[in-house]
Amino acid sequence: YHAEIPPPSSDFKQDFHRFLEDAFEPGEQISLNYDFRDNNGKKVPSGKGIIGASREKLLDTHIDKIVKHEEGAWVRINPMDGQGIADKNVTNYRHALVESDTLDLGTQLSIYKELNLPVSCLIHSGSKSIHAWVRVEAENLEVYKKRVKYLYELLEQNGFEIDHSNKNPSRLSRLVGVMRGEKEQYLISGRSGAENWQEWVNWLETKNDELPEIESFEDLDKEAPPLAPELIQGVLRQGHKMLISGDSKSGKSFLQI
Repeated sequence: YHAEIPPPSSDFKQDFHRFLEDAFEPGEQISLNYDFRDNNGKKVPSGKGIIGASREKLLDTHIDKIVKHEEGAWVRINPMDGQGIADKNVTNYRHALVESDTLDLGTQLSIYKELNLPVSCLIHSGSKSIHAWVRVEAENLEVYKKRVKYLYELLEQNGFEIDHSNKNPSRLSRLVGVMRGEKEQYLISGRSGAENWQEWVNWLETKNDELPEIESFEDLDKEAPPLAPELIQGVLRQGHKMLISGDSKSGKSFLQI
């Protein structure tokens, strides 16, 4: 099905704060960028931008109105060390970025929700994609790459045409609370789906074990299935089995006849 895309919240300050609190931890450095350049007709981020701003400083920022910018603004999906913007400057391999430039927004959002993705935030890009910050929670770059590969393959198996250029942990995403031309980059939701990566993997394994869904006895007890017809009143019903036992020559065969 196609999920309905909620409109921007009237309280963008609250959304901005929720985004920071759900995606980053106290004391972490966040990298932002408002600069862009033209790349064969496409506007792309330019330069290093702000390589390190503390979460606390951004939370304390007094925002009076949504920032307006011709091409919006960007934020790196993982905390950085404040010394640079490369993968080597990532201090926590917490998030992988998921987006699609080919699927319509409703389909993107419905797949995110149906797959119960462990996301810190879903961000409307102000254009044709919804950015999902998926919590892969890897202890190092090697594990990060394996988990991103697993995540991307699972999404593609479920019909999600993914943008593979987002694999690296220092990737830029869209910043909440910024106007991208006439469209707003805004928070669709904060933390949602599975609580963490391992819980999500366990959920997937349960969904894919080909066993029937677990049914509640209370639900079954409310509407018990009909009993099979009786073949021997009070003793045996159609489809059931009966065992006759006894000593040799005690009349078992005669009884059965």
